[in-house]
Parts: sequence; structure tokens; C-alpha cells
Amino acid sequence: YLSGILIITLPEEQNISSQQLRTLGEFSPKIALALENYYLQNRVQTQTEASMTERNRIAQDLHDTLGQNLSYLRLKLDQMSEQYSLLSIGELESSLEGMRDIANEAYLQMRTTLADLHSSANVELTQSLRSHAEKVAARANFRVDIRNSGKSLPLRPHIKRQILYICREALNNVEKHANANSVKILLVWSVEDLVLTITDDGRGFKSIDFCDDNHLGMMIMSERANDINAQLSFDSQEGQGMSVSLIVPLSTSLIKQ
Repeated sequence: YLSGILIITLPEEQNISSQQLRTLGEFSPKIALALENYYLQNRVQTQTEASMTERNRIAQDLHDTLGQNLSYLRLKLDQMSEQYSLLSIGELESSLEGMRDIANEAYLQMRTTLADLHSSANVELTQSLRSHAEKVAARANFRVDIRNSGKSLPLRPHIKRQILYICREALNNVEKHANANSVKILLVWSVEDLVLTITDDGRGFKSIDFCDDNHLGMMIMSERANDINAQLSFDSQEGQGMSVSLIVPLSTSLIKQ
């Protein structure tokens, strides 16, 4: 429902006549209808553009995650088909185990995307992160402690996905490279921002070079952080583990209405 006031400014020496007032009264409903149609059309256009933007983001997310995992599986299957007779039982078992992990990860990625698209799926960020972190911890045999401070806020699906992808990549790095015994995850919510840190007690790094293939995932994490105007930082020393910190501004443009 729209309402408004039509204000007409005239010179001091000029008055509006009764006939002019009647004419304005007759045209007022038409003016109101025209303005309402304009606002409705503008709203539809805005919603359509937002929907297209969200679809493009989802497509990019699927390409960067699910698409890469499926490409890896296809490559490994081709290699196994060509080298089957040359591989030992142990090598086959190792390859199949790795492929199973990648397939499980792809399955979880698809479920997460579908859940975000479902209007009734309103799983908060902490719960989603806890579910994934506990699976990785069980698989990699490290302890995980997740704590939430402050009042959690509902985030737009794209913002939530980017945060989860960043956290997943951080946990994947712990699993593959850190050889850690424990991981601590802390989410601190305030009116201004969300501060999320992931700290492990693993082997750490001397230095972090995004050009290094081993740290390509960190470069992708930084790109995702930039996409949501967040600040991402890494703190690591060899033999003393690593800490990943993400600061996400909680402006009204990021909060789901």
C-alpha cells in the first residue's frame, strides 16, 4: 500500500481556483495509479536483477567447488583405466579412498547449495560450520572446539556460502598439511561485524606465498573474502600452528531481511 502527498507551490500573488482544485481531484487517482505502477515495475526489475546476480554467484560457486571435484574424479578414473594393470592393490585402494573423500565432499557441497536455495532451510552459520568441522575432524583425527559469542544474525545466502567456503578451505588445509591435534573455531558476533577465527596447533609455515601451488587455496579464500567486503588474514610460524581470521562487516546490505 502506497500513500503520498502532492504539494503544489505557487507565487504569492497567485491562488489556485476551485475549478483547478476539482481538476486536480479528478486526476489524483490516475496520478496515484501511475506512480504505483512505476514503483511496482521498479521493484520487479530490482528483484529480477538480484535473482540473476544470485544465480550467477551460485553458478560460479558450483564451478569453483563441485565442478573442480568432478573434474578431478574424472581425471583419476581415466588414469586408473589406463594404468589398471600396472597398479598394485595398495595403490588402487589409496586412489579409491581419495576419490571417495572427494565424492563425499562434492555431495556435501551440493546439499549445502540446495539447502541455501530452499526457502525453508534457515540453518544458522554456526550450525552449518559445526556439522562440516566435525566431519573433517573425525576424518583427519583431530579435536575440534567450536564456540559462539554474541547473538547470531541471519545472513544472506551468498554471504553465508562464501564464509562457509572460506572455513572449509581452511579446514581442508589443516587436514592435508597441518598434522594438527586440535583446532579451535571461534565466532564473535557484534552489531558491526562477525569475527571468525580458526586456529590449529599443527606444523605451521615459514612464510605464505599465494603464488605457491600449495597455497592456491589461500588465494581463493582471499578472493572470496574480497567478494563480501571481508578482511582475511593469516598468522603462522613454523612449528607453532596457524590462525586464520575473517572479519565480515554486518551492514544492512549483508543481513537477510
